[in-house]
Amino acid sequence: MFTQIARLPGIENEFQSLHERLELALDVARAGSWEWDLQTNENRWSEGLWALYNLPPHSCQPSYECWRASVLAEDRATVEATLSRAVAACEAFEMQWRVQGAPEERWLLSRGHPLHDAAGRPIRYIGIVLDITEQKRLEQASQAREAELRTLLEALPIMVAYLDPNERYVLANPEYEKQLGLERDQIRGMAVVDNIGAEAYARARPFLQRARRGERVSFENFARFADGNLHELQVTFVPDQDAAGHLRGILVTLMDLTETRRSEAELHWLRAELERSSRRMIAMQTVAAVAHDLNQPLNAAATFAEAARRLHGQAAPAARVTDALERVDREIQRAGDTLRELMTSLQPSTALPPMRADLNSVAFHAVELSRQEKPLSPEAIHLSLSPYPLPIAIDALVIEKIVLNLLRNACEALSQADTMASDPEIHVSTRVDDGMGIIEVADNGPGVHAAQLPNLFQPLRSTKPGGIGMGLAISRGIAELYGGRMWHEARPRGAAFYCALPLAL
Repeated sequence: MFTQIARLPGIENEFQSLHERLELALDVARAGSWEWDLQTNENRWSEGLWALYNLPPHSCQPSYECWRASVLAEDRATVEATLSRAVAACEAFEMQWRVQGAPEERWLLSRGHPLHDAAGRPIRYIGIVLDITEQKRLEQASQAREAELRTLLEALPIMVAYLDPNERYVLANPEYEKQLGLERDQIRGMAVVDNIGAEAYARARPFLQRARRGERVSFENFARFADGNLHELQVTFVPDQDAAGHLRGILVTLMDLTETRRSEAELHWLRAELERSSRRMIAMQTVAAVAHDLNQPLNAAATFAEAARRLHGQAAPAARVTDALERVDREIQRAGDTLRELMTSLQPSTALPPMRADLNSVAFHAVELSRQEKPLSPEAIHLSLSPYPLPIAIDALVIEKIVLNLLRNACEALSQADTMASDPEIHVSTRVDDGMGIIEVADNGPGVHAAQLPNLFQPLRSTKPGGIGMGLAISRGIAELYGGRMWHEARPRGAAFYCALPLAL
């Protein structure tokens, strides 16, 4: 083809210059070009092809056989089959192979494209050959690194995955795949948001952004597993950067905290119950001992009091009556001292400091418990959690009872026959505001009647038929005891209750 162009009058010099520039470009790119005439079976190679094929320059006539001999024996069948299919179908092709006899493993890539005559018949192929050895070495190193990483990950009992810089899964260990109910082929290339869902991703996104900037971060999140249940997770993102600080990916580890949190709550309750039992036993022993000690001063006081009465009736000297009454006073003081010692021994202990909890976790567990009680369809209760941890220095079970009480009130309001909403909904959310963690429970029920608002949080003032009016009063008392507060806000449809607690920052 190039020879035919060169024979056109007036452009031979221009063609020679263009050909030289092309050869220079191919040499710089470690590439070569070729042409194959299908009618004459004649081959033409650029100068760079000889070195790429590990052949001395012009040591053989360029031909299919000469090229075939330069292909590593193990790769010949594959490339010959690729080339035969392409030529038979008159299609473009791309193929890779290793070079025969090269001092070090060398990989080449060739792309070919057919040219047709005016009748549309293929008459020749033209193509290019590139040295892709370095690319292959990088691929092989990456594959080896991935294989080593997978071997390590498969041995870990926790959930581990690796994300590329675009937040798509490169790999995940068997524990990760099992818990999420995904096969290896399904998860590879999947976006994180498609895997964990929009709600969980919204909470994870700020931490992913920090990891992308090179920061190692840990936080708590919630995700639905293959068992259909929401699980509380400790998530850690570890950025993987190259020597220049460029992000290669993000290592993700997940620890399921659901059972751990439940066990911690049960253990704390058992410890508290054990302490209460110990106090009751000590109190009983103390009362038995004090009863004996009280008998003496009280009997003596009774005796002196009787003596004082008799002396008074006999008109005895005032000094004797006064002395008897002073003896009565001293004995009563002895009894009082004994009682004060008893009261001191029964004072609450501070041996159990309050547990550290997270409002997100409290709201999550309260909603799950409410859904299990099935007052409404589980889909009617919506949960929206703060993307940031909301730590509080309060026993989680105490605050959980407040949220459960608000949820039960909302469910009862929505289930009233005369005000039943056609689409009952309860929204539970958490957020942070001015150093306080806030839990909101809102519904689209009938709301609170205006006449009941002044006494809404007063004890023995129930807004429900048959209620005793203690739930809201106790809940607000607990919140205030820990430095928080509770309040109600009216809505055009429904009611919203809020509980704000100081964060333990």
